[in-house]
Amino acid sequence: MKRFLIVSMVMAISIGIGLAANDFDNDLSSFRKTVFTLCAELQKSDVGINKGMLNQMDEILLAWDAISSRYKNNPPQQYSSDPSWAMYFDEAKDNFLLMRENIAKGNVKRAVQFCGSNCLLFVKIHKINGMVTLADRMFDLRSGVKMMLSMANAGNWKGVDIQINQCDSIINELHVYVQNNKSDAAQQDVVKKIDLLWNEFKQKVQSHDIQSIKEGSVKFLKDYNQMYYEVL
Repeated sequence: MKRFLIVSMVMAISIGIGLAANDFDNDLSSFRKTVFTLCAELQKSDVGINKGMLNQMDEILLAWDAISSRYKNNPPQQYSSDPSWAMYFDEAKDNFLLMRENIAKGNVKRAVQFCGSNCLLFVKIHKINGMVTLADRMFDLRSGVKMMLSMANAGNWKGVDIQINQCDSIINELHVYVQNNKSDAAQQDVVKKIDLLWNEFKQKVQSHDIQSIKEGSVKFLKDYNQMYYEVL
């Protein structure tokens, strides 16, 4: 009986620890979707700064303060060995404040840079602590594609070809991820769609025709970002 009680207590503690990590990751996931929505607005070709965007930014800052209050000094077990844990919250806050400052000044391109900075930070937190998600892997692919587009715009076709191979490797990692993590059918379908989307776009990139690449990138990023949002 005593042994049964001890085992039960250990199981309860383990479940509690798991739920604590799930709480953080769920909160972070919802938060990232909110940030992503504003960033998508800022990246539209005909974007114009308005008061609504500043209000959204203020809501993001308040939401981050709430997350920080809950987790900064109380990390879930899976993150408790990371000595930089508390610093992540300060780094993200600084980025959001600078993002708001640039939105207020109408510096859209500069504000958008902080979208990528914080998204990268959240991915880094997961990678450092072994809590990588499908969205994190998808972030790597999107970053690789954007680097490839920058290379194409600069006429660096040797770099483009190397980057294609690196993106192919990330696609393979997406397939391995959903297989090894026994992902649900929805996530498996997402990876299949990404595969088709990438192969279609890759053909345009391999042509080294900048106009074709630019046109293809618009469709690729539009469809890809929608799937990325769904799995955040």
